[in-house]
Amino acid sequence: MDIFLSAECESLGGDLFSRMQKIVSEGMLTLQEKEYGTELTEIAIITILLQEKYFEDGGYPERRYFSRKNHYADIRLRMDLHRFLVSSPALRYQLYCENIIASVETLRKKVSKQYLFDQLLLDIKGVLFDPQIKARCEDLHRFP
Repeated sequence: MDIFLSAECESLGGDLFSRMQKIVSEGMLTLQEKEYGTELTEIAIITILLQEKYFEDGGYPERRYFSRKNHYADIRLRMDLHRFLVSSPALRYQLYCENIIASVETLRKKVSKQYLFDQLLLDIKGVLFDPQIKARCEDLHRFP
C-alpha cells in the first residue's frame, strides 16, 4: 500500500506542518509491502490547512475520490488552521492523526467487503500511534 501525504497550507502553519508530515510519511513507508486487496493500492491524503477566507466562494473544496479502475484514492479534508496554530504540540499531532484517520474512513463504504479495510486502518493507526513517531512529532515547535 502506498500512502502519500501532502498538504495545501498557508505559510503560517506550513513549516511546522511539513516537518510533522515528513516524520509521519517516513513511518507510512512501512506499509508499502503490505497488501489489503487489489481494488485500492494507493491513497493520497492531502490536508487542507488554510485560513477560512480561502474557503469563501467555494475555494479549496474537500474531496473524497476513489477510482476502483485505477486502484487509487485522493482524499482532501480540511483541518482548522487557527486551532492547529494555538494548540500544544501534542494536540497538533492529535489533530493531524484525526485528519488522516478521517480521510481513510471516507473509503470504508467505497471498497468491497473483501477488501481488508479494517486491517489497513489498524496498520495506519499503528504508524500514527508508534511511540517514536508520536514523540518526534510532539517535539516540534512553531519557533525552533
